[in-house]
Amino acid sequence: MTGTVAPSRHAGAAAGGELMYLWRPDRAQVASVQVATDKARTAALYRRPSKDFEDQAAHGRPSALHLARAVPLQGGMPIVHAGHIAGAVGVSGASSADEDQELSMRAAEAASAAARDGAPEGDGHAPAQPAVAQR
Repeated sequence: MTGTVAPSRHAGAAAGGELMYLWRPDRAQVASVQVATDKARTAALYRRPSKDFEDQAAHGRPSALHLARAVPLQGGMPIVHAGHIAGAVGVSGASSADEDQELSMRAAEAASAAARDGAPEGDGHAPAQPAVAQR
């Protein structure tokens, strides 16, 4: 990505698709708020980038346009932690759809890294060392 980035909206969704976080700069257009949210929800519910649906529709699978609660626009990316989808991020309103996609990829990677760095050793679900009773 080169040059300047237009004011964009970032939405974060939980693994079930519920909105958990929204950031909208003052100069951002209000309409992109829902689009970013829809992209995040798509990535969370379907456990794949929202761009997959755009690609399917563009390459001869128009039924991808009719999947329940799926938005076939790039810019939605799942957040993976310990091999599981922990949520998703959606970006809308950047200078281009490709920039929405790149920003969502960067945000999902950063969220995954933050979760990994803040998680206990092991797979993030249990302590790496067994607990030992103190006497």
